[in-house]
This record gives sequence, C-alpha cells and structure tokens, in this order.
Amino acid sequence: MKNKNEKNDRQLSKGKILVYTRTPIRNMYSSHLAYSVHMAYSSDGYAYKALNQNYGIVFASATISKDNTINEKGLKKPYLFYTADGKYGIAAVRINADGSDDSESKGKVLLWLSDDLYYFKEIGLINLHMDVYVSEIVCEYDAFNKLYVLSWKDNDGRCFQNKIEDITELDNASDAKPGEMSAYETALSAPEGAVKGNVLEVDACFGNNLIIKWSPLVNTDIKVPEYIRVGTKDQINAVTATAVYNDGSAAVKKVVWDTESIDFSKAGVYEISGTVIQDVYPFPLAVGYADPDIIQWHGKYYFIATNDNTDAVGLYVRESDTVMGLFDDGVQEHIILDRNEEKDLFKLSGLLNFILSEMNYIFCLQ
Repeated sequence: MKNKNEKNDRQLSKGKILVYTRTPIRNMYSSHLAYSVHMAYSSDGYAYKALNQNYGIVFASATISKDNTINEKGLKKPYLFYTADGKYGIAAVRINADGSDDSESKGKVLLWLSDDLYYFKEIGLINLHMDVYVSEIVCEYDAFNKLYVLSWKDNDGRCFQNKIEDITELDNASDAKPGEMSAYETALSAPEGAVKGNVLEVDACFGNNLIIKWSPLVNTDIKVPEYIRVGTKDQINAVTATAVYNDGSAAVKKVVWDTESIDFSKAGVYEISGTVIQDVYPFPLAVGYADPDIIQWHGKYYFIATNDNTDAVGLYVRESDTVMGLFDDGVQEHIILDRNEEKDLFKLSGLLNFILSEMNYIFCLQ
C-alpha cells in the first residue's frame, strides 16, 4: 500500500505540457496565427487546458527581402524539450505564412530558448547540412554524452540525425546521417483545432503557475480598511481599495463611497459601502495595427506597433500619460524604424528589442 501511495503522490506532483499548432479557420483564425506555437497543460495526462485561450504564444520572426518588404513566416511540428541546464527549448520547422515550404530555411530548423515558458528568445536556424526541406523535427539532450540529438524527416519521409554539443552554435551540428526518427509522446486529447506536437512532463506546481500566467486575470479579493477615523466626506473619498488577482498581483482602485447615512455633525460609528471603480477599455483599441505592445517607462505609457494603415514598412510609437490617452482622436504618432535604405534595419531592430527588454512590460494585444 505504501508503494502505491508513493506512486500516486509522484503522479500528482507531475503534469504535462502539449505544444501544437492549429488548423486555420477562414475569416476567424488566419494561417499566420494558426502556424505558431500553442501550448496546453494537463494535470492528469488526459484532459488538456489551452494556454492563452487557445491562441498562439510563440511566432516565427519575419524576414526582410532585398527590396525591403516583409516575408511573413509560420512554423509547423513544434517540439518542446529540456536543455542541458534544465530549462526549455522549442525546435520547429519554419514555413511560409501560407503553410508552404520556406526556401530561406531549407535544410534548417528554427530554435527558441526559454527559462520559464513565459518569455522566449528566438535563437535562429540550426543548420542540418542537407539541401532538403524538413518536415518534422525531434530534439533531445543526451546527458550521458553531453550533446543534443536532432532526429528529423524530410519531405520524402527519409529519416536523418545530427548531433551538436552547444545548440546555440547554429552551424556546428554534425553532418546529417541516415537514422531512425525518435518516437515521442503526444496527447490523446487536445484543444479545438490542434495539430499536435509532443508533450513534456513538468512539475505540477510549475504547470499550475503556467496556467495562471497564460490565462486572463481574475479578481479574487477586494481589500479595504476595516476601520477608519475621519471627519469629512473628502477624507472618506480618499480611502482606496486594493484589488487582488489570481496571479498574486494587486492594484489600488478608487472607490465611490455611499456617505448618505453619515451625519458628520455627530460623532459615532457608521457602516458604509462603496463601489470600486474599474477601468473598462473598448475593443479593439486600434484598428489596422499589427504586433502591438503597450509598455510603461519612466511614468509614461507607450504604444508601439507596425501600421498597416500606411503603405510603409516601419514601427510607430505613441506616448501618453494614460493608457486610453494613447488612443485619443488625433494622438500624435512617430515612426521610429522605417525602410530608409541608409539605415541598417536589423541592427535597429536589435536595438529596439534591447530597449523594450529594459522597459516594464505591461501587456500585449493580439
């Protein structure tokens, strides 16, 4: 009986993460969105809950053509694995946004690394040293031999294998040799529209926290002082409430207090109620913008996005003291990264990414 209980405890302490893409739905979920890394979590290995409301979490970066146009990219067959340091990697086959083979990544697979499956860094394309299109990839770290094993198939169904010691050294994989395609576990059930990849066993505590991080915030408590000593209506109206959320965060909220029952000319103990003021934002906040971010920096709010309302390649930014001020009619907008051929687009993009990483990230609008 003891051994059975120990086995049950171990199972309860583990969960599983599924990675997948989705089948595009015309006029509802485009191929550009569907061909991205999605994730779901299961505490029992059977029922999976989609993270991020079944929307994409990790997207392949676009490339820039010689004539300065953007080539949108997608991905297929994502594979989630543990890295040598116990963190996380995702390998996937990069494709064009319409699902066709990507000539720019022929013979290569795309790699991301992550410490927590919340923030991701695209490392780049691992060179498999064969001039063929890849259809599927499996990546595992071999702790005994201290190297990564890449097993993959080409479009003709042939299986190959590469080995690499440092997976971030993208050109240092061994030459591809014929081999077996490693079998991997996937989910029996999956969220709607899922094209399933593999599953990875994780600690249940980590998995439960991941669900919270990739789910909409839920207000779990409102805290106000139980007793206050005041003498005027203004003093009461200055009392705020603290809203607590399911991820452990909190926010201070203004309250509209009902003071009609209080006679300020007479000392005494009064019980009052109030209504917490909650900001409500319209949807969508802006039309015709792609990859938008709202960030807070040095007391100001910034909206950064590409602008599909103009016939130009570039990133645009707005500044305001409030979130809603970013979307006021006539708000001023500045281009901070354009198609000027005298500028190095990739260097500027890297600089912008560094600046954004130093700012306090608020939320991303899909």
